[in-house]
Amino acid sequence: MAEPEGRHVRYEISDANLTHALSDLADLVLTIDFDKSCLNDRLNFIGVSR
Repeated sequence: MAEPEGRHVRYEISDANLTHALSDLADLVLTIDFDKSCLNDRLNFIGVSR
């Protein structure tokens, strides 16, 4: 849904479940422990050197 606000337009997601899920995803904090080895060698494609 879009609502004009002066020269700007405010967009809102009409599905409350999607709004909640996207908000939770935005609040997610990912931590990486570089001292631990990878359990799956196929995931070492990221190219991060230690």
